[in-house]
Amino acid sequence: MRDPDRISKILKKLQIIWQAQPDLRLGQLLTNLSGRRVEFSRGGSGYDWQERYPDLYQIDDDEWMAKINNTLDELIGGRKAANGTIYYLDGGTMVTRENLYED
Repeated sequence: MRDPDRISKILKKLQIIWQAQPDLRLGQLLTNLSGRRVEFSRGGSGYDWQERYPDLYQIDDDEWMAKINNTLDELIGGRKAANGTIYYLDGGTMVTRENLYED
């Protein structure tokens, strides 16, 4: 059986990311988090490229958590925490170190 605690952990971190980017729709947020790759091919009229996104249905919860943690790392970037514990993300979202990295 899967750990039921994973649900609140994933949703809490997802909420932090979404609040830092409130103009995104849920589908956009999940698609952006899932990652994309660009494929190039040579056709008759030159080079062509296509964006490919993973099938969201096939992404395991552990993989989602890794993608979410990577995104949180990107959001805080090189920011220093005020008072050692609070980060302010774009859009004014305030998070604590515990919220970011509690697993």
